[in-house]
Amino acid sequence: MRRKKPYIPIQTLLAYNATDAAVKLLKKYGYEPKNIDDIQVKLSEAYKAVPDKVEFEKALLEIHPHAPLFKKYFATPEITADKTVVEVAPKAEASKEVKNTVVHDGYSNAEGSPACSCSRCSYGFDGTGRPNDPRDKRADLIIGAIAIVGVVAIAGIIIKS
Repeated sequence: MRRKKPYIPIQTLLAYNATDAAVKLLKKYGYEPKNIDDIQVKLSEAYKAVPDKVEFEKALLEIHPHAPLFKKYFATPEITADKTVVEVAPKAEASKEVKNTVVHDGYSNAEGSPACSCSRCSYGFDGTGRPNDPRDKRADLIIGAIAIVGVVAIAGIIIKS
């Protein structure tokens, strides 16, 4: 059986493996650590106190013992923007006439228009964006029946004891 490795906080890792760099970083932010345990505490305090946490995290990355690995495998690629100007033509004014369009894949227009008499659209909408199909009500009936059977079973167990 494999032994579970203990969790090591970044403050502990930096205090033991990058002591000089951690002390230098803390002095930059106005902290004066006395020993390794104090470095761990001061790193936590400094992180909580600095207003620009992203900049502090970048500084922590620079002194991290595994920084070359992080930079190699987790570096974000630089994105260069192409500065081309695209002219957009003004939109043509939309027609104010609204047509009852029916799409025959189980959906009708947004109002669920009763003007459509096909079997797929004649139910209207229930607010979920899909037609009210009477077959959907069977699921509610089955769930209700299961709930009633469960309540009766629990009541029977309580009465027996």
